[in-house]
Amino acid sequence: MMRRVVFLILLMPVCFGAVAQDNGSILGRIGKAREMYVAANSGNAAAQAEAGWAMYNQQKWDEAFAWFQKSASQGNASGLYGLAQCYSEGYSVAADANKAIELLEAAANKGLPAAQFYMAGAYLGGINVSGVHIEKDSVRGVEWLSAAAAGNMAEAQKLLGDFYLTGDVVLQSYTDAVGWYRKAADNGYAPAFTSLGACYLVGKGAAEDFNQALYWFRKAAGAGEDVNLQMGKCYYYLGQRGKAISYFEKASVKGDVEAIRFVGSCYASGGLDLEQDLSKAYSYWRKAADKGEYVACVYAGMCCYQGIGVTVNYNDAVSLLLKSFDLVSTPVDNVEADYYRFLVGISSKVLSSCYRYGRGVTPDKEAEEYYLEFAKKYGVDDVAVSQLVKDMTENYQSEMR
Repeated sequence: MMRRVVFLILLMPVCFGAVAQDNGSILGRIGKAREMYVAANSGNAAAQAEAGWAMYNQQKWDEAFAWFQKSASQGNASGLYGLAQCYSEGYSVAADANKAIELLEAAANKGLPAAQFYMAGAYLGGINVSGVHIEKDSVRGVEWLSAAAAGNMAEAQKLLGDFYLTGDVVLQSYTDAVGWYRKAADNGYAPAFTSLGACYLVGKGAAEDFNQALYWFRKAAGAGEDVNLQMGKCYYYLGQRGKAISYFEKASVKGDVEAIRFVGSCYASGGLDLEQDLSKAYSYWRKAADKGEYVACVYAGMCCYQGIGVTVNYNDAVSLLLKSFDLVSTPVDNVEADYYRFLVGISSKVLSSCYRYGRGVTPDKEAEEYYLEFAKKYGVDDVAVSQLVKDMTENYQSEMR
């Protein structure tokens, strides 16, 4: 188990240096394999590493280990990396994580992106198991990750993009995030297609462009990525709500409660290919709210408070709006998105009114003032509440993306 912990810090293919494949005839591939073994037996370190990976992929561990040893003894990076894998997994040699790390770092220092990627994971996460200790060091981790990304490793490029997007361990830069996502996408890495689409969807690091977002999400879907929710959002903002619903429903089947909420929003606003149906809108919002979706709690609560698609029910309104506070543990400190702040303010303003006038609750001056303070903090007044109600019953466009 220890060696798994050490080497599965970041998920990536194990076999970096698999034998090169000729897309030509079988005879052509046999000829190349013969050339490789002739070169390997003549002492060519690169060919020895290639022979090692050929045996490794066939699970012929003794032969793989022998070739890797010969290649590594000459300082070949791929051979060092292969030998590290053998020591990591205990293939043809007693498992030795410290030896594996030593070899891995040697391969990384020689510029092998796969080894650099693993070293990045070791330093970013830190290791302290069964006598293996690497102190967590974000600076060194990012240095190794950047080296692997510069070496054109798609997984490293995507991960570095993620760090720039979130501001984790590097200074946040949406522009740099998109730049690394593009490099990974150019290398055909499907998760990067999804990330690029998301950047275009929300306008981070690239101009907001729903058609461009849809282009990348389609590429991601074609590569096997699950992007039904994201594609639904693209069609939603393009006004094709009927088409959006088809994607949201696919996502909701897999338990995505945000998708259920978006189906409600489609019916709330209608669109080029869908008639408005406020009753269905409330039904879907309520379904998502019952499953704990924060935004849906606010929407469904407002429906009950204002009688949108359902008979006015102050008890349910208060219950749903209070639930939204339970889902956001500390609204003042933890809610970061502007729209979430706005919704916290909406819930607060309505709850303040409920406690003032005894709508669904016993009048309570202290509770009224408590929620009113939240509403003031987020700049929500009666005008903002009225605007949200208008949006919900007309052409609703304010959804979180």
